[in-house]
Amino acid sequence: MSMSEAQKIRRYELVLVGVTFLLYLTRRLLQEYFNNERTYDLAQRSGYHAFDGYDFPLHVVFPIAAGGLLLLISWYIFHFLVYPSMKAGERGDKVWVSLGLVITLVVVGVALFYYFRQYQEWIIHQNKLVNVRIYSLFRKRTVLADTVGVLIIFYLYQLFAELVYYLHRELARELVKMFRFVSYLLLGCVAAIFLVFAGFGHIPVPLWKVTYLLPLIGGVVQVHLGQHFVYSQIFPHIGQPYLRLLGRNGLLFWGGHLAGTLLVSMAYLNNRGGSLEFMAVFFLFTLLATGVIGYFRWAFWEKNTQLQTQFSNKSAQLDSLRAQINPHFLFNALNTLYASALKENSEQTAEGIQKLAEMMRFMLEENHQQHIPLTKEVEYLHNYIQIQRLRLDESQRMDIRVKLETPAGEVQIAPMLLSPLVENAFKHGISLQNACWIYITLTLDGNNVYFKVHNSLQRKTDNDPEKARVGVGLENVRQRLALLYPGRHRLDIQQSDQDYFVSLTLQYRPDPL
Repeated sequence: MSMSEAQKIRRYELVLVGVTFLLYLTRRLLQEYFNNERTYDLAQRSGYHAFDGYDFPLHVVFPIAAGGLLLLISWYIFHFLVYPSMKAGERGDKVWVSLGLVITLVVVGVALFYYFRQYQEWIIHQNKLVNVRIYSLFRKRTVLADTVGVLIIFYLYQLFAELVYYLHRELARELVKMFRFVSYLLLGCVAAIFLVFAGFGHIPVPLWKVTYLLPLIGGVVQVHLGQHFVYSQIFPHIGQPYLRLLGRNGLLFWGGHLAGTLLVSMAYLNNRGGSLEFMAVFFLFTLLATGVIGYFRWAFWEKNTQLQTQFSNKSAQLDSLRAQINPHFLFNALNTLYASALKENSEQTAEGIQKLAEMMRFMLEENHQQHIPLTKEVEYLHNYIQIQRLRLDESQRMDIRVKLETPAGEVQIAPMLLSPLVENAFKHGISLQNACWIYITLTLDGNNVYFKVHNSLQRKTDNDPEKARVGVGLENVRQRLALLYPGRHRLDIQQSDQDYFVSLTLQYRPDPL
């Protein structure tokens, strides 16, 4: 599914939810109006007057419309702004402010509904109205309980939407037209469910009147959030001196799990009454489910990563073997050429041959390793840049600046992650006719390597044989970074008609405990 199609489906989803909201709101208000009119007419015929102070627009229309509109706005912010940002790994102030706004709007919407909403309860005897009671369901605990319920429903809807997006995306990829038809049939069924609910569904008041369904949904939400933390923060660090279960993030996990249990339990017990047994059972059951699901997810990811790494290494070794056309013969030939160049006083040629031999030795001996010292990668870059400089005249409107910091201690990285970025710069940034430049810098701190390459961008001519070729080096770097440094790298690329800039931040050391 392309990006444009995904955005189109999101727009249709927004329209569908908006139409569902308007239809449901209209139906509910009409039902309330006709019920109120029947009750009022019956009271008039019975000579009963007990509606003093009851204002239908204020006590029915306003709370339903205002509360529903605020909940719709809060859903929009959560669904289209907060959740996508958190899913992408963003944790900035903007995300937390937006999440706080969502919670605030939900609290205000629920509080407005219960504060202004007035209900009627009447008693009819022998077809005559003998008693009418006007009452309110407003309670602070009810507002808290239904706020929790609305947030749970928001998150459950998000999981459902992600599942629908995933199924549609996978079905739409198939080449068989039948599968593509099924993908759109799936979206049509979802739309039909929404419209049927708008015409015939009913949201209970209060929400926790559905006593067993919402605690079950709340448990699902809590397990889903907890297993993601266990999978990403606890099990990957089992081999370390002590688990993150006991560190700062561990406290966040235990505190969040306990807070979720308290909120769901308070909301449930608000309508059921009872003791602490439910709270204890809910806490232990969700904790067990969180640990089991998080462990199996981590174990599956670990096994899958090992298989992908083995496949990547084997592919790299196979490519290297294919390129090794009698390497001993090539090294002997290079040594002979090196000695001949020295005998003829061609020092520049000899230096180039020596650098080429060192690069070939690096590719044969180090390239298949999973990790190598950063100093060897830097040495390879120096050799490559020096060979490139042998063929260039830097006095002719050409500026090549290189600053590669050598690490003070032992720093290990995966081989050949940096060199494709430099090769790309020389391939697309050098011109023998136009002004051009290449700036390369590498710096380090205690945990990260910062590598930046900035080069001019030369327009390819129509007869350039490289124009029709699609480079795979950068894409291979992306795939290897995602495989070897998940969540520990950032690759930023900026391109214009005149220049090309690549910035790679690589966390070579895991987060300290």
